Amino acid sequence: VELEDGHILMFMRDSNVSYMNMAESFDYGRTWNHIGNTDMPNGNSKITVEKVNGKVILVSNASATLGFDARTNLQIQISDDNCKTWRKPIFVSSPEEHLFYPHIAVDYNKNLLYLAYENAKQQYLNVYTFEELGL
Repeated sequence: VELEDGHILMFMRDSNVSYMNMAESFDYGRTWNHIGNTDMPNGNSKITVEKVNGKVILVSNASATLGFDARTNLQIQISDDNCKTWRKPIFVSSPEEHLFYPHIAVDYNKNLLYLAYENAKQQYLNVYTFEELGL
């Protein structure tokens, strides 16, 4: 996600580590600085990050155990200060459900955020207003 002009922050999953990795670039992604493990749990699934109205939205599985069964706790996290701190997570559904591979689409005309995800058998779509997310 581009935090400021040329300043990009990348969140990465690691199949061997139960917390997300992060790297940062200050030159539009030409060179990268590996920051290392964060304190954010890595459910070893897709991570989606998007900047909307100056706020960073991160959707991920907040499980600190690895493996397919760890793909639970699908949640939305929002940062108001370029990923220094995060608001209380918004769980997409009940925490024990196996949901993963989140995708975000933003409709600025209608002030809506679409969140698509799946469970390996079925696809789901949640729609959130900017107002309910505090965007």
